[in-house]
Amino acid sequence: MHDTEPKETPGARPVIWLLLADKQGDNKQVFSLADNLGYPYQTRFVYPKSRFAKGKPFFRPSVAHIDLARSDAIAPPWPEVIITIGRRPTMAALWIRRRSGGHTRIILIGRQPRYLREFALVIASCQYITAHDPRIVRIALPLDDGLRRVNAPAAAPAPPGHAAATETALLIGGPTRSFRLGVPEAHEMMRLATLHGGGAPLRIVTSRRTPADVCAWFSANLPGSSRLCAWQPGAHTTSDYAEALAQCARFIVTGDSVSMICDVVREGKALAIYRLPMRNALYERWHRLILAAAPIDDGRVRTGWLAALARRIVDSRLIRLPRSFDAFYSYLFRHGSASDLAEGFLPAYSFTPEQDLERATQHARRVVQACRA
Repeated sequence: MHDTEPKETPGARPVIWLLLADKQGDNKQVFSLADNLGYPYQTRFVYPKSRFAKGKPFFRPSVAHIDLARSDAIAPPWPEVIITIGRRPTMAALWIRRRSGGHTRIILIGRQPRYLREFALVIASCQYITAHDPRIVRIALPLDDGLRRVNAPAAAPAPPGHAAATETALLIGGPTRSFRLGVPEAHEMMRLATLHGGGAPLRIVTSRRTPADVCAWFSANLPGSSRLCAWQPGAHTTSDYAEALAQCARFIVTGDSVSMICDVVREGKALAIYRLPMRNALYERWHRLILAAAPIDDGRVRTGWLAALARRIVDSRLIRLPRSFDAFYSYLFRHGSASDLAEGFLPAYSFTPEQDLERATQHARRVVQACRA
């Protein structure tokens, strides 16, 4: 648990909790919004029980899925505002709101939740499909953590002429409920990297979700002058990732990781996305329906009977659609911020920093100010 400075006179400012878990990419978005908001806040880290570390608990207001012994204390006095992200912390936030008698207001970053009426604000980026609702603010990309990056020690860039400056980094995620990532996909990624890489050496950086057999395959099939930075349990491997971001010239990122893709985009580096195959034909059809419901950049909606059906499903709130990776890729492709690895790298890349953080902050500030109205 941590209190930010400066200290305030009790009662002068609303009490704000950041409810966080163990996903660093998620936490960065919460800190980004909270830092830009400018109010003092307290952090509460809540960690799931081992069986829910990967398995998803049924979504409801509850802390039954939380390992209370490992987590920060969750006890009154309750906060006036909670800023959170992710399924497991959000369930705990709803539980706190119930315990506060409905006084605690929740600001959620991410997908449209169940119990929508209990949230003061939902900030959803372009990969999430949402209903038309005044509580929901849509933004393009996940919130930038530029404020924290300015104040955080950065990895040193490669010196001019250093071999690292010519490397192409392969940032590897892992399989998900929708995507496959095994040895065949690793082989195809390596083939495309070699085809479009212009002979550049590779720096392959894996993550905690990368399967062991995929790591072993990369280790056994490294091209000359290439290297593998494999994630190891308990090791300080985040420095491998930070150094790759700072030092490498071009990047190939597996399409399952929105956070890694956004990190590269905001570095202004050349980026090609390796779109992982769906698990089966059913997932393919399901994601086509999801994409049909996704709005285009300026809020326009797609046309046709499939799009109309998808929007009706979303606006009815009978079910929640998962995020659309295709909508996310399409946004980056349209704006020249990334390319599809199957088509190679673009001759030039562009990225104009979004104003979404400031817009999201304005909406969040209204929620905070309403607590003292």
